Amino acid sequence: MQPPLSKKLSLNMEYERYSKSAFSLIQDMNERCRRFTELDRDIGAKLKCIIAYKMQEIIENLNRHGHSLERNISLEGIGEIDYCEDHDDRTCGLRVGSTVTISSGYNGASDYQAKERDT
Repeated sequence: MQPPLSKKLSLNMEYERYSKSAFSLIQDMNERCRRFTELDRDIGAKLKCIIAYKMQEIIENLNRHGHSLERNISLEGIGEIDYCEDHDDRTCGLRVGSTVTISSGYNGASDYQAKERDT
């Protein structure tokens, strides 16, 4: 029996840095945007690690059923995982990929802040 995924993967994330109280202390909008970008990056890194683990499991099963998929890191960007079989510079047999987009922010924050400035 395999250990739970949470035991195998330990990518630490500073949750306190992204707490409601931490965000409420940030008055500068540029700094708040930077913090959202950092949150997106941290969530993306954590998810990519988990997805890569499960994707490897899927690829191993596909390869046991006749495929020869290999990870193609040269095609990967942030939030992407790509596997190809029989790949060279211009061709690829079966391709299996995953793309994840993370976004964070406060819904309607700009409207709320505009109202605060007007009062």
